[in-house]
Amino acid sequence: MNMSNAPKTAPRIAPAYNVRWGIKAYDTDNLYPQWLLNVVGNSSTLSGCLGRYIDFIEGKGLSDTNFAAWVVNRRGETMNDIHHLCAIDKGTFDGFAIHINYDILCRPCEIFHVPFQDCRLEEPDDSGYVSKVYVHPDWMGRLTRSGKRYTVDESKIDKIDVFNPDPDTIRRQMIKAGGIDQYLGQILYVSGAGHMVYPVPRYDSVLCEALTEEGLSNVKLRNVRNNFLAAGILTRLKNRHAGLPTNPEDPNAENPEEEDDFEEQLATLQGDTNALKILSFTADYEEEVPKWTPLTIQNFDKAFTATEDSVKDKIYSIFQQEGWLCIRNGKVGFGGQLLNDVKTEYSERTEKERLSLTMAYHKVLENFAPELLPELPTLENLRIEPIITPQEPTDDGNTDTDNPE
Repeated sequence: MNMSNAPKTAPRIAPAYNVRWGIKAYDTDNLYPQWLLNVVGNSSTLSGCLGRYIDFIEGKGLSDTNFAAWVVNRRGETMNDIHHLCAIDKGTFDGFAIHINYDILCRPCEIFHVPFQDCRLEEPDDSGYVSKVYVHPDWMGRLTRSGKRYTVDESKIDKIDVFNPDPDTIRRQMIKAGGIDQYLGQILYVSGAGHMVYPVPRYDSVLCEALTEEGLSNVKLRNVRNNFLAAGILTRLKNRHAGLPTNPEDPNAENPEEEDDFEEQLATLQGDTNALKILSFTADYEEEVPKWTPLTIQNFDKAFTATEDSVKDKIYSIFQQEGWLCIRNGKVGFGGQLLNDVKTEYSERTEKERLSLTMAYHKVLENFAPELLPELPTLENLRIEPIITPQEPTDDGNTDTDNPE
């Protein structure tokens, strides 16, 4: 088949530029990261798989306890605190950002984590170079401060230079900013999609499945809350004296409040908290007894079950967590060794993500003055310890280190 004749699909993130702020928009509405967080929060399977993915990226923290406990900024945050937040962003967005402040000698003196969803890239120049990262705490414009909406406008966006540890470059940036007190430092923007490119997380292709699961949850909720009475029609004949003028002193006169009261009582029988209650109704004549006509409706339970299973399977698959799904569904036995094997295998799968964090930390810390560091930074002492480390096989291929006797 000629691919030029194949149906064309729309890009996941449409390229666009925001002329008002001079940035490259993160999708057409510039809110792709915020939309991702909403989808994750409304899908139990996606949030569960993503949480496990993040846990394995974070591991046990930095392997070197000196660096792990080293205080890196005025807030009292340690290197492990920064790592924890960066690991969350790496798993959620496939990118993370680190803010570096400099002293009067143009040396790095402290670092901070910057929420990745708050960062936007400046529009590149003619050569494709991006010089600044724009940071705003709420690009949706819903945040309030002191009771007033913190809108997205030029005065509230921090324009921070991209990471470049060259002292001469930092000195020029300080002078341009009006001195060290006005200088905002630099941001190391790391993206899994490449240099200064907006990333797309690994679960982007199953966002439709996550939205489907949200819809299924809503159907289940409505079923539990509102469907304890079987679907049908409740018919009541109006008072046989209907049409007569309303007169409280006339027992044969029509009483409209009686109709409303019956409907209100009937409504209180619906819902999970009111299930199995009894409605008392007294009829003066046989024809006034309510008549129940059940409606035959199609049962979608099996169809929903199949859809739910399919959604979970695809979400687990995109995170390469089929081992946990098999254990969850009871397709394989459950035991300590099996669970250990699954963890070991997934720990190896997430090694690349942990290495990207280690490389970024080293890139920043190697420029610090040695007297500010607990020790000289290396890739080894900035290595992230995985949750579980595979055992080295013995000469006979047996990984069990216990005495065979």
